[in-house]
Amino acid sequence: MNELAQQKSVYLKQHANNPIYWKAYSQKILDQATAADKLIVFSIGYAACHWCHVMEHESFENQDVAALMNQHFISVKIDREEHPDIDAAYMKAVQLMTQRGGWPLNVVTLPDGRPIWGGTYFRTEEWTQSLEQLAKLYQNQPAVIFEYAEKLEHALLSIQNPLEIKPLFEFPSQPENQKEFFAQLLEKWSSNFDHEWGGMDRAPKFPMPSNYKLLLEVGNQFNLNTYSNFALYTLKRMALGGIYDAVAGGFSRYSVDHRWHVPHFEKMLYDNAQLLSLCAETAKQFNDSFLKRIAKQTTLFLEENLKSESGLYFAALDADSLNASGTAAEGAFYTWTKDELQAVLGESYDFFSKVFHVDELGYWEDEQYVLFRTDDDLSLAHKLNFHESAFAEKLENSLGLLKTARKKRSDPVTDTKKISSWNAQLLSAYCKAATAFGDEEYLQRATDLAFALEKNSLTGNRVFRVDTQEINGCLEDYAFAIEAFLDYYQLTANENFLRKAIDLCQTVLREFDHKNGIFFKYQASATRESLVHIETEDNVINASNSVHCRNLFRLGIICSNNDFLERANKMLEAITVRIDYPGAYANWLSILLANYNQQRAVIVSNPNFAAKLEILENIAADVQIIYASTHFELPQTTGKYSDEVKLYSCSVAGCDLPVTSINELPKDWFFAANQR
Repeated sequence: MNELAQQKSVYLKQHANNPIYWKAYSQKILDQATAADKLIVFSIGYAACHWCHVMEHESFENQDVAALMNQHFISVKIDREEHPDIDAAYMKAVQLMTQRGGWPLNVVTLPDGRPIWGGTYFRTEEWTQSLEQLAKLYQNQPAVIFEYAEKLEHALLSIQNPLEIKPLFEFPSQPENQKEFFAQLLEKWSSNFDHEWGGMDRAPKFPMPSNYKLLLEVGNQFNLNTYSNFALYTLKRMALGGIYDAVAGGFSRYSVDHRWHVPHFEKMLYDNAQLLSLCAETAKQFNDSFLKRIAKQTTLFLEENLKSESGLYFAALDADSLNASGTAAEGAFYTWTKDELQAVLGESYDFFSKVFHVDELGYWEDEQYVLFRTDDDLSLAHKLNFHESAFAEKLENSLGLLKTARKKRSDPVTDTKKISSWNAQLLSAYCKAATAFGDEEYLQRATDLAFALEKNSLTGNRVFRVDTQEINGCLEDYAFAIEAFLDYYQLTANENFLRKAIDLCQTVLREFDHKNGIFFKYQASATRESLVHIETEDNVINASNSVHCRNLFRLGIICSNNDFLERANKMLEAITVRIDYPGAYANWLSILLANYNQQRAVIVSNPNFAAKLEILENIAADVQIIYASTHFELPQTTGKYSDEVKLYSCSVAGCDLPVTSINELPKDWFFAANQR
């Protein structure tokens, strides 16, 4: 029978009425499959996945497909956002077998979990033919399948260790060598830039926030404005494109075309958290009011659509919803026909249609238009003969009418999982926005989320994957939680969150350490060594190892812990010398750029220091803020607490004499764009 009805995952519940005898993932599955001597079908997806819904409707609701799967296989449904470790392990196998990946991810394995076949979306006929052949082969020629499984396992083991990749460079350990190193890497990378629409010159286009953060940092640090300007241009193109929801804020997961026009309509918490942070930091660097507005609107989207009663934030909104005919359709909530726009906007339609290309440029399919701009407010105001303030008012009123009208539509399904690592990324984003804008509202949002995360996602020194505390956290959850707690500590001087970050770091060292002694494994345990995942490539979400490498640098400086600093340096050097494509290692390169080995810190003698936001707004990325305290003393803060606020600038060479004003700190400790 189908066992998914009692599961908490929205994605698993979506499959609870399938005629397939789905089971939820557990370690017992392998024992059951071994006892039954059956192959296992692992079908992996997530609630907001459009093609997951398509395959369900075509195949998993089909009685003939169900009869085949129920007779010959143990069928397991997995929510990839609950079990990213299982997803990552089998994705690696499918990519090795097929040279492609994605979701839904469907893998057939031996009873012991070793993969033997897989792919992504399959049409019904292809799916049934493949399963029939595998079932017949396993029954009649099992030795053939076992031989293939063994070969695939050896192949997976051979690509598991990043250290097997031959080094391409010498490690640029000294800052004076880094400008040339970055110039060479980025010159090669820039040949892939799309200078017309921003982003990389390909489709589909993903936002990739860490790529553009790196370009901003390189441009700022080395005065290479070409790169920082390209990052600014790309971010603005995204915000003007259909990938951004002009009506209610928030970014979709990616664009299917090169213009950022037609999105894959699901909205994910992790995308919006990172893009909020990027918009805030870019707005600060360029004093850009448009991106500040986008950051504020994205925050409003998060508050209105994804915030739960517990204070944590839900995972996603689905791409599909019911259209006017009552049929589930991709983008139905977000797209408009001309008739619909004319009915809602009335006399403002002509103005609006010029702003958002309700013409052949903005047309999608089936008489539907995706709202899409090519010009910014100032350009359009001039073009349409409006004063800028009058243009902004008319645009805001028009979008308000559409937002009201859209509330009458069927809402996309909300995936109500509250994922620890994604909430931690939002906590970091709120901290960044608070410092970028000097905004007390963001400080309060950060405080609310920090305490909600600590209360609901942690028990002692353990992080759980979701707030139900039934699934152990992966390295991703620990790494982002540590990063967020450090960000919050620096913003507020709340030492309890520094303590928590230190404790969680010790858990990572104890439970996630890989035998190579350099990197950390993605999951604390795995059923087989070949399914161990070491995540080192930065993707839309940064690699958990790169995030934790930065954590070790920061905690090493704050706690004067040379073991942390040594481990971080080993990780950074092992990756840096093997980088061939910067886009896959952007966060690693950002860490290299920060030059943490200078061990720079500003020690504040009193945690009641009133100018926390002011100092964080301008301080360089590698400089840690450490607060002296009467009841939580660190090696560097010993003897430095005082009622009078004093600021000590410290580095690997020691601490300078204290000063009493931010303006007296070393000039080169501040962002180049904001040197005091």
